[in-house]
Amino acid sequence: MAIRNTNTGGTDFVANETVYAEDLNDTFDSALVGNGLFKQATSTFTDNDTEQTFTDTFCTETSLVLITITSATAAQGIWTVVSGDGDFTITSTATEAADITFNYFIVKNY
Repeated sequence: MAIRNTNTGGTDFVANETVYAEDLNDTFDSALVGNGLFKQATSTFTDNDTEQTFTDTFCTETSLVLITITSATAAQGIWTVVSGDGDFTITSTATEAADITFNYFIVKNY
């Protein structure tokens, strides 16, 4: 995927050229969102557990799933995310003591 520089009429970036966030967003939107390869949603890892599976039919075994914690409570352990067909599983190295809300981002065909 080439990053387009909107400041120079949409040409591809070259070495040593400044990349602006708006250029990344534009490229990301057209390449992933526009082609149905990206999804964003929110969920919660509930307390007193070390592993939970979250159903999302958009997810495949080859999807990249990224997690961003949004709650005030930080994770107690280190999280590992494994994608599957129609779901993804988060495993923590420690039992989570509180509910943890997070955003997740699925990129297909990673």
